[in-house]
Amino acid sequence: MLTSLLTCGFLSSGALAQEAPTPPDYPGIVEAFAEARGFMGTVILEHDQKLLFRKSVGKADLEGPLSFVNRSVFPIGSLTKSFTAAAILKLQEDGKLNVTDTLSKFLPDFPGGEKITLQHLLTHTSGIGGLQDIENFDNVQRHALTLDQTIALFSSKPAHFEPGARFEYSNAGYLLLSKVVEVTSGQPFPLYVQSQILQPLGFKSTGFPTRTGIIPRLVKGYLFDGTTHQKAPYVDPELPSGGGGMASTGPELVRWLPLLLSGKVLKPETVQELITPRVPVGEGIHYAYGLQVGSQDGRDVVLHGGIISGHHALTLYFPKEKLSLLILSNVENAPVEELGKTLEKAHFGEPYTLPQKKTFVEVDPAVLQKHLGTYTLPDIGLTLTVVLKDGQLMMQDPAGNLYPLRAENANTFYQGEAGIQIRFTEDGNIELIDGGQTVPGKRVQP
Repeated sequence: MLTSLLTCGFLSSGALAQEAPTPPDYPGIVEAFAEARGFMGTVILEHDQKLLFRKSVGKADLEGPLSFVNRSVFPIGSLTKSFTAAAILKLQEDGKLNVTDTLSKFLPDFPGGEKITLQHLLTHTSGIGGLQDIENFDNVQRHALTLDQTIALFSSKPAHFEPGARFEYSNAGYLLLSKVVEVTSGQPFPLYVQSQILQPLGFKSTGFPTRTGIIPRLVKGYLFDGTTHQKAPYVDPELPSGGGGMASTGPELVRWLPLLLSGKVLKPETVQELITPRVPVGEGIHYAYGLQVGSQDGRDVVLHGGIISGHHALTLYFPKEKLSLLILSNVENAPVEELGKTLEKAHFGEPYTLPQKKTFVEVDPAVLQKHLGTYTLPDIGLTLTVVLKDGQLMMQDPAGNLYPLRAENANTFYQGEAGIQIRFTEDGNIELIDGGQTVPGKRVQP
């Protein structure tokens, strides 16, 4: 009967059709973050490796004519760690090492290496303080050093804790893993990653920038002070190595996690080892090997971020939904995590709030004095110091870099207008809010 009604035209096809849902306002979200928070860069969403959305805002070079293009090259900072972890597990598949091996097997002269396993290095539980312990590291990182020279600078520093005792994020640990790859494979670390990981995937625009190489379409990096974008300080491109030395394009990097997790680089059982939760680092999130894994708003997610020299990157992959989200910004303190969270909510039809321009106020210097001190945030393995310089409240990271804090009120401050929020609590401690996640901190030194 239904067939005859349709055939005769008594029941039109329009009566059965459902109104198409309104697509998420991805462009409006990105533009709001550009207007209110100084975001510049490229955002890409893909479903099952098919493009859903791509948009760039701002410029790749504020001093020149370079605009963002599809193949703009961005430094990706600590997203490099997922490639380093994949390289280590690739060598394990080939029978050349095991993650349970001690560091002393490969670097016999490294102090305490007989207690540190490769797994400790992969999960930031080795106790090695590393780069932030190097005297005047803010200046050191601008000089041309070999991997061996950089390792020598931190190898003599005392350990922060016994291996395996707790989590403390360590770029130095991933420099050591880079050296392990070199010792084991007999190749320079960048060459091994290129030949064993990037080339098989057909990634032609991803790799390791060098001091002498000229990279077409490489974007310039900036810091946003709430009003204008300032050029970021130079960092030697080869120094970060496997801890943060890679650069890539949006079209390639957005497909890195789905390709990696689908077994295009490693065997399925090795992929499972790669993403097994190891150490808690936040609500519902654990550190695995070079990646964070867990549940975000009830959805399984694999992710990692990266910050380096005026650039800020974030990649998220939701395996059940086959959704990839990539944000590449050439603004170091851009609120990339908050933007990612907002885009995620929009995609899944959940309510979200767009950022608004903030109004900042002057705070009595006597009140600012009460906030000075050193604070530890054990949940993310970070120690920061709040100082007063020329009447300006500043946040100092372990490497000695200073970031101005602007007051929304006497107890709530922002690092610039974008990015991290610092809230000083009544009990003399702090809360760090980033990307919608609140991390408690305790004052350890007035």
